[in-house]
Amino acid sequence: MRRSLAVLVTLLVSTALAVPATPAAAADRPGASLPPGWTLTGSGLVWTPAAPLPLGDARLEVHADHTLLGQAKLSPDGRRVTLPLGEVRVHDWKSLQVRAAGRLLSVRGDGEHPGPLTAPTTPLPAVLPGLPQSADPGRPGPYPIVAGSYALAPYALPEMPVKAEVVGVVVSPRGAAGRRPFALFLHGRHATCYTGGSLGQVSGEWPCPAGWHAVPSHRGYLAAQRLLASQGWVTVSISANAVNAQDGLIDDGGARARARLVRHHLELWAGWAASPN
Repeated sequence: MRRSLAVLVTLLVSTALAVPATPAAAADRPGASLPPGWTLTGSGLVWTPAAPLPLGDARLEVHADHTLLGQAKLSPDGRRVTLPLGEVRVHDWKSLQVRAAGRLLSVRGDGEHPGPLTAPTTPLPAVLPGLPQSADPGRPGPYPIVAGSYALAPYALPEMPVKAEVVGVVVSPRGAAGRRPFALFLHGRHATCYTGGSLGQVSGEWPCPAGWHAVPSHRGYLAAQRLLASQGWVTVSISANAVNAQDGLIDDGGARARARLVRHHLELWAGWAASPN
C-alpha cells in the first residue's frame, strides 16, 4: 500500500512538472475588456483592422499602459497585426493601441480614433539654393534618352532566407560622350505582389503566389529618371520586393539588407563601367 501510494505521488508530481509554464501575460486575462478588433490567442495579441493595412516604411508598434510592448508583424494580406506576448504583462487592456511612426492606427478602448494623415506644410524653394534660374534642375536637358531593364540571378542576403531579386530599370542619355554622373534609386516599403488589376488584391509575400504578379515599385521613379537622363545622368531604379517581404521582425527593419542589395548593384555597375564591351 505504501509503495502504491509512493508511485501515485510520483506520478502526480511528474504530471504537474510536465505542464508548460503559463506565460505571465495569460495571468492577466482581459476577458471582455479588449478594445474593438483585438483578440488574445495562443500566438499572442492579434489586432484585426477594419480595412487591410498597406505595407509601409514605419514599424508597427503595440503600446499599452503608456509603454511599448513590442514590434508587431503584419500579415501578408494586411488583415492581421500580431504581437507575441511572451512574458509581457498588460494591466490595462483598454489602453492597447497600434502605432506607426507615432500615429495611432487602432481605436483605443476609451474611444479615441485614428487621426487623418496630414501633409507637411514646410514650403519648398522654387530653385535649389545657390543655383541660378537658368540652371533649374527641374527643366529637361538637351540629351535624348534611352531606356532598358535587367533581371539577373537572385542575390543571397545573410539576414533573409529568400534571395533578393536583382532587377533594375535603366534610363540614360543617348549620345553623351565620356564619363557620366550616376544615380541609383531604391523605392520604399510597399506591398510586394498583386492580382486582379488596379482594383484587385495586394500582398506582402515573396516570391509571389501562383497567379500573382510582382508590384513594379522600382518603376515609380521613371519621371525623375527621364529628367536626369536628359541632363546627362545615367540612372537605375532597383527592385527590393524580397527585402520588403522579409524585414518585418528584423531589428534594423531591413536597413542592412537594403544596403547590401544597393552595394551589389553598384558593384555590378562598377564592373560594367570598367569593361563596357
